[in-house]
Amino acid sequence: MVPKPKVQYITDEPDSPLSNILYNLYDTSTNSNISDLDSQKAVVIDNIPGNRISESDVEVLKQYVSNGGGVVVTGGERSYEYGDYLNSSIEDILPVTSTPTQWKGGRDIVLVLDISPSTEKHGTLSEILGNAIYLVQKEELRGGYMGVIAFGKEGHDVSGGLKYLGTAGNREFLEEEMRQLRPSTTSETLLHEGLEVAQEWLNTETGTLDLVIISDGGIEDSYEESLNIAKDLKEDNVNFYFVHIRSSAPSQQDESGNVYAEKLVENVEGTTNNYFKLDAGQRANIISDEATEPPLDESESTASYQLFEFNPSHFITQNSNVKANITGYNDVTPKPGANRLVVASNGKPVVTTWRYGLGRVSSITTDNGKDGGWSSQMYSGNNSQLISATVNWAIANPQPEEGAIVEAPDTWFGYLPQSLLQCMMRSSGTYIQG
Repeated sequence: MVPKPKVQYITDEPDSPLSNILYNLYDTSTNSNISDLDSQKAVVIDNIPGNRISESDVEVLKQYVSNGGGVVVTGGERSYEYGDYLNSSIEDILPVTSTPTQWKGGRDIVLVLDISPSTEKHGTLSEILGNAIYLVQKEELRGGYMGVIAFGKEGHDVSGGLKYLGTAGNREFLEEEMRQLRPSTTSETLLHEGLEVAQEWLNTETGTLDLVIISDGGIEDSYEESLNIAKDLKEDNVNFYFVHIRSSAPSQQDESGNVYAEKLVENVEGTTNNYFKLDAGQRANIISDEATEPPLDESESTASYQLFEFNPSHFITQNSNVKANITGYNDVTPKPGANRLVVASNGKPVVTTWRYGLGRVSSITTDNGKDGGWSSQMYSGNNSQLISATVNWAIANPQPEEGAIVEAPDTWFGYLPQSLLQCMMRSSGTYIQG
């Protein structure tokens, strides 16, 4: 346990739903202007216009964040584009610029990799993995998410779900997990087992969905089952690609001479444009980075936007199951290197973060929920965890800076006999009964 972290709250509305969260969870001091920050773990600037944040205030904030402090800046009708943040000094530390954004993502890519014994027998496994790693390394896909599934007799989750490609650590993790793949011990090649895992991943996703099968094409035994699942996924707007690695074995064909791998793509996509047959050393240059608008929900009012977790594996979103709508937002654009975490259903960023020096800065580009506001649902029930998680992320280490701190992991040594425990307590001047 640690004392409640100290948070300085810069606001003209100290009775908003946002303020209730801050007062309940933190040692919060309320000010209308930035003051001494030395003892503060985070600063929350709530809907303050740019002309109220002086150059000297910004220099204090820059020094504070560079040394490890946290800043959260919320939106409203007096901040960001409405508060003249564009090209201002305060915008220097923010992860966003106050210019309208264009939809840039929502892309999920699932790699389904063949690791059946035939890939080792015919020497294609290294080519399958090489093509998969090539896709992980594509710079054009850095704003998307990727997951890896392997199949032989069974489908196997290799990556632990979809991982954000914008961080080097996640890309290295995906590559390392794939390099450790070994051929399955059974001779069956059941593509549909891998597609079933992919279906579980993608059935709740939005935006652009891509599924890439990389195989030596030996899918005859599971063709019909695979085709049925593939058609179901296509109805959910999943784009199919098949990278067929040519081997010394003849391609499996039906009685009419059609290659099963090519036939699968044609029956799902209506064309063979997404079918690639490669020799050793070749790489399939597939999946462009074309921005795709998310599908509009006709039942959703044009004045209401559902929130989606764009990066569900970040500290802020991993335990924040957001189920809320907002009716307004500040229209901003994430800067290069920023991490877009929560977006509205029209693709507009709502929670964006980045690191500044040793510190952390988060932009919540909707309001504090006062009097209904734009985002009252964000501050009620379980949705409020998104706000506390954002402030906790900005705080980082809640330990106080002064005094002695003893840290030790939780440890269990078992039970002491009651008689010995009582003797110990008596000797210390304390006695426990029972």
